[in-house]
Amino acid sequence: MSPSDRRLRFAGRIYLALTLFFLYTPIFVMAAMSFNASPFYRLPVEWTTSWYVKLASNAGLIDAGINSLLVALVTTVVSTTLGTAAAVAFFRHRFRGKRALRSCCFPRSRFLGS
Repeated sequence: MSPSDRRLRFAGRIYLALTLFFLYTPIFVMAAMSFNASPFYRLPVEWTTSWYVKLASNAGLIDAGINSLLVALVTTVVSTTLGTAAAVAFFRHRFRGKRALRSCCFPRSRFLGS
C-alpha cells in the first residue's frame, strides 16, 4: 500500500469519525438532558427522573405506545410472510412475467461493478 493510499484511508476514517460524531452527539446530549429537573435545558444539570414518572402515569401516551407496537408487530408479520412467499415463488416456480417482476424486485446495481 502506497503512502498516498494510507493517507487517503486515514482521511476517510477521520471523515467517518466526524460524521458519526456529528450524528450521534445530539442523541446522547438529549438523552442526558432528559434527566434534568428543569423544563428548559438549563445548566448545571439537576439529576432527576421526574419526567419519566410523569411519562409512566400518562395513560393516553401509554395506549398510543401499545398501539404503535401492535402496528409494528402486524406489519412485521405480514411483510415477512409476503417476502418469504415471494422468495419461494421466485425460486421454485416458473410463471409468465417472472423476469420482469424479478428485475423490478431485485434490480442489479450498476455501481458495484456487476
